[in-house]
Amino acid sequence: MELWDAYDSRFVKAEGTLLVRGEKIPAGLFHLVCDVIVRHADGTYLLMQRDPRKHFGGMWEATAGGSALRGETPAQCAARELLEETGIAANSLSRLGTVRTRDTIYVEFMCAVDIPKNAVTLQPGETTAYMWATAEEIRSMKRSELVTERMHRFVSEICGGGERPANEQKEEIDMITVYTSPLCPDCREFKVNLDAHGVKCEYVDITGSMKSLKAFLKLRDSLPVFAPCREIGSVGIPAIVRADGSVTLDWEGFMAENGLAVVYRENGVSASCGLDGKGC
Repeated sequence: MELWDAYDSRFVKAEGTLLVRGEKIPAGLFHLVCDVIVRHADGTYLLMQRDPRKHFGGMWEATAGGSALRGETPAQCAARELLEETGIAANSLSRLGTVRTRDTIYVEFMCAVDIPKNAVTLQPGETTAYMWATAEEIRSMKRSELVTERMHRFVSEICGGGERPANEQKEEIDMITVYTSPLCPDCREFKVNLDAHGVKCEYVDITGSMKSLKAFLKLRDSLPVFAPCREIGSVGIPAIVRADGSVTLDWEGFMAENGLAVVYRENGVSASCGLDGKGC
């Protein structure tokens, strides 16, 4: 069982509270993830390719990293993950900044190295290949090649020279509310994609309680956007409520309008639980 320390939104450790990998993180708490981008003395950056059996298999990561174990500081976590995933011992780490998402606080580091480029080692079950790339080559990679929108922005800022102050926290997209259900394939797809891009949101499971269902029905029974759903008898989820109060039922359109790539499909194709094959 892997245990994590819990933090509040100010990045203060919640003493006496532990999180368990694989279990739901309580609202208002966060776990720590550390990422390390490796810059060679010749100006290139290290990219690692994820094992095809893993989530986002075959895609490239511009950082090594993972969750901090109980008792680890950010720097200790970053050094351990870097060594495990690349075989590189971090003699020095420069802290770049912090990003807070729905239930995770990411601390980002830079590790400058001057090592033989063939000295990188792969971690069985985690990575299958590596390459060194220039900043321009990384910035030109497609969203379907580089893992997560957060990673794209991280690389763009760091490789482009726009480093953030170490104490700055960057918000990605304004908070949204998603009315959803784990019984709905479209909802599951949307959630995985949102989480992959680190989008802050509140999930309201309409099949989880009568209170949540009533809140959803109040919207569904009154808003024009749900008119087609009411006409054909579909549920109308996932329903996305933007920060300005507007509602959309087009989750892929929401991804596109925010520049987020769809990186996950159930069984590799669009899934649906509607009788007409067009959603819930």
